[in-house]
Amino acid sequence: MSGAAALALHFFPRLFPGPASWLVPAVMLYVPLGAIILGDRDFDGCGLGRPSRGAGRDLAGFAFLVMPVFLAGFFLLAVGRWGREFHPRWMAPGAAGELLVWQLLGVALPEEVFFRGWLQGRLNRLFPSRVRLLGAQVGPGLLLAAGLFAAFHLLVSPAPSRLLVFFPGLLFGLFRERTKSVAVPVLTHALANVLFLTAQTWVR
Repeated sequence: MSGAAALALHFFPRLFPGPASWLVPAVMLYVPLGAIILGDRDFDGCGLGRPSRGAGRDLAGFAFLVMPVFLAGFFLLAVGRWGREFHPRWMAPGAAGELLVWQLLGVALPEEVFFRGWLQGRLNRLFPSRVRLLGAQVGPGLLLAAGLFAAFHLLVSPAPSRLLVFFPGLLFGLFRERTKSVAVPVLTHALANVLFLTAQTWVR
């Protein structure tokens, strides 16, 4: 993480206007890591081990199946129902790079390590009763982690629509259970945010 942040600082200095913008991501990343190191050191149980062989398939399925359907629905609603106009435009390479780096290192990585890795892993221990769903053993921990994920977003930005992140939270949590790792949730989370934020700039 430190090396990646150093590279990001070198190539995208505007991402680092001050330490405040990285305070919450740092807390969400290093507090769970500290708890694991000082506790039982169960990195695999917190999704910090090597992903399973199906991780690439899940990542590809999200990129080429889930996101196109979501974006098509968004544009249909924006243009057809909300009366917006469709104006596609490409971001400058520097702005696109900054958006990608921030969403990956400042948003997706710390949130997934905290919510899908550490929190969902601990909840799975507390509520071990599970059912089989789409190739994964899931239980109340999946629902609770997604609910707390949505509550966190509502706290940060108090708008009822923020609670909708409960549903991608469920999907990220399912990927975590299917692959035994937060790697796919981190990548799908960052990809979803980048594409959705870009799509929002295409409608007026």
